[in-house]
Amino acid sequence: MILCHQKWNLEKLFRLGLFGTAALLLLSFAALFGKTLQRRTMHEESLPLAQSKLFNYDTIGTGALLLNPPKSLDSLPYLNEELLLVSQDHKPGKKSSERLLVCLKSAQQEKLLVHGERAYLEGGALFTFSDHETPLWIRPLVLDRSSVLMQVCNEKEMVEFLLKKSAPTKSVLSDSFLPFKTAEYWGRDLFLQRYGGEESLGEKECEQLLFKNPSYACLVREGSYLAYIDQQWRTLSLDQISEGVPVALVKSVSAQKIELEAWEGSGFQSRLFSFEKKTGEKFFKKAEEIFTALRRRTASQFSCYMAGRKLMLKKGDWLLQTESGWHKLTDPNEIDAYAEQRTPGELLILDDVKKEKNKSSLVCTLFNKSRTQVQTIIIPLNEMTEKKRASKKSSEAKQ
Repeated sequence: MILCHQKWNLEKLFRLGLFGTAALLLLSFAALFGKTLQRRTMHEESLPLAQSKLFNYDTIGTGALLLNPPKSLDSLPYLNEELLLVSQDHKPGKKSSERLLVCLKSAQQEKLLVHGERAYLEGGALFTFSDHETPLWIRPLVLDRSSVLMQVCNEKEMVEFLLKKSAPTKSVLSDSFLPFKTAEYWGRDLFLQRYGGEESLGEKECEQLLFKNPSYACLVREGSYLAYIDQQWRTLSLDQISEGVPVALVKSVSAQKIELEAWEGSGFQSRLFSFEKKTGEKFFKKAEEIFTALRRRTASQFSCYMAGRKLMLKKGDWLLQTESGWHKLTDPNEIDAYAEQRTPGELLILDDVKKEKNKSSLVCTLFNKSRTQVQTIIIPLNEMTEKKRASKKSSEAKQ
């Protein structure tokens, strides 16, 4: 029992001795490491800052993997926010090159730029456009109708970015657009379909766009171009339209409406217009509403009263109803004015005199004001008129 107790005490002392030795070794190693670290720090303080770093994290990765990529054009850190796209010139017609209007936001300065051509800037805190060459320039590259790539370059390098669009501003309506505000879509021109010659063959299937103050019409179909010349819109082919002239393109035509886009002369302002098809009241008139006391004077000549006014008429006459009453069109200029709808109104044409079974009838064609409705009127020449005419011929023959 005594031997076992002594053995346990010896083992305990041995373990305590090992623990103490390990502790002394750890203290010695810590003191040695501290002195080495102190000497290394004192040495690094005598070296340049770039050489004193054990690891340079800024050098990790290359290209797009750089943690801290170099800043491009440090003197122009905000031009991508300063340069804004105001508008592009998308007007159809003859153009030497693509054009766009840009602005410098802070300077509130606009400038017309041309695709692929340089424009120069000057300034520092506030950039402005320069009229002379400077080390700093920009160059726009038009990608499509909605995207413009801007190149910015100084003496060192170049950067590129897509131009942001400026907020739309409420602009004054161009004078060339004003006629569209009151224009009306009335369908096809039935007068032209019936009486138009070979020169108007292509226009017979067109739709009427009627303008007011002054009154005139444009015959259009989908894809037609209009040009604003001498204060009026005219239908022309694209190669007939000169640069700088306001242009409109008919984008779509249906049985219900016409849609077109119009550009003012510079091409930077455009508007969309839509015209719903007009439908007038049913057009019908009785013969007695037009003629009274119709009498045949000769084989081709008649006398009658129209709105209380006595007229002598013949086959082929055109009668236009104006504010002052029915007026016979005799001058070629008057006929052209009606054909072009510069003088609108109801039109009556005395087409023919037909005779069947000793009875004659006057055949007329009546068009409404918009020329979208037509009516054929047949007026019998009463028997009394025919008998009087025959009796007059008989008496003249006896004499």
